[in-house]
Amino acid sequence: MDLVYFDVKILDPGLHKRYTGRGNQPILRNLELLSQSGTAYVIRVPLIPGVTDTQANLAAVAEAAWELPGLQRVDLLPYNRAAGAKYASVRRKFAPDYDESRPVNANTLVFEEAGIPVRVT
Repeated sequence: MDLVYFDVKILDPGLHKRYTGRGNQPILRNLELLSQSGTAYVIRVPLIPGVTDTQANLAAVAEAAWELPGLQRVDLLPYNRAAGAKYASVRRKFAPDYDESRPVNANTLVFEEAGIPVRVT
C-alpha cells in the first residue's frame, strides 16, 4: 500500500480510556511501528468538542507526531453530529457528556509551529 490513514483521538491515557473504554497503548505502539515501516501515512484527528479538540490534546498529538518518519501531514476532521446514530445499531444509547453544538477548536497553529503539514478537512 502507498498511504495509510491513521486515526488518533486522545493522547492522554486516562482520558482515552474514559472516552473510548480502552487504553491507547496499542494505538501508540501501532503508530510507532507504522512510522518505522517506510510506508507514508496521514494522522487523522477527529475533533470532538471539549474532548479531542482541546489545546492540550492537539499539542500532545503535535509533540507525538513531530519528526516521525513517513508522516505526510495531520488532518483535523470536524465533528460529525451524525456519528451518534451508529450506537443504536449495537443497542447502545448515545449520551455524550460534551456539548455537541459547541464549535470545535480546529487550531492548526501548534502543528504549523512544529513544522508539521496540517489541514482541516
